[in-house]
Amino acid sequence: MKRTTCTVVLLCALTSVPSHGVVLEGVCLELIKVLSSHLFKNYLENRHEVKLRGAPSWYYKPLDDQHVCVYATAKGDIEAVDKSREKTRSAMMDEINKIMTLVAEEQEKRVIVDAKDKQIVEAFKFDSEVSSFVDRHLEIDRMDYRDKIERAFARGCISKQEIVSYEEKRMHELQLSIINKRSSSAFDELDSF
Repeated sequence: MKRTTCTVVLLCALTSVPSHGVVLEGVCLELIKVLSSHLFKNYLENRHEVKLRGAPSWYYKPLDDQHVCVYATAKGDIEAVDKSREKTRSAMMDEINKIMTLVAEEQEKRVIVDAKDKQIVEAFKFDSEVSSFVDRHLEIDRMDYRDKIERAFARGCISKQEIVSYEEKRMHELQLSIINKRSSSAFDELDSF
């Protein structure tokens, strides 16, 4: 009976103490808000077109404000098509990692984050599942091979909403993981008494 009462008190304390639940949730929400803002701002700043001699007219031309797009090219025979596709995949993983790092750094500057909450900001920066996400959602919507210059060109895009939804889900899972770790260590402390 005594252990049950302690458990209930401990769980209530974990969910009501700012450093465990509320602030952690606030950090997660703020990261998602900054991500959404960054994706829109990034589109406005990168709307310029780049023209390369021999490249298709769509190459390095922004698709719209609803997608994050990357471009890749590879030289060679027809196998260059597969190389440019793989380079596009790799470029998208780099782009998403770069966005997450920028968002996390901006969050660290905007909000004073204590050591416990830095865990979630750090986890936001480094996503070990980004390759799986890119494999599931990257759409190579343009591909062109130019015989004259023996070069393939590719454009791959992912919807910004897909990225935000994925990160919201990831933040929720990270938040639960951190709360579970914290509650486990609190239970361990209780057991040591």
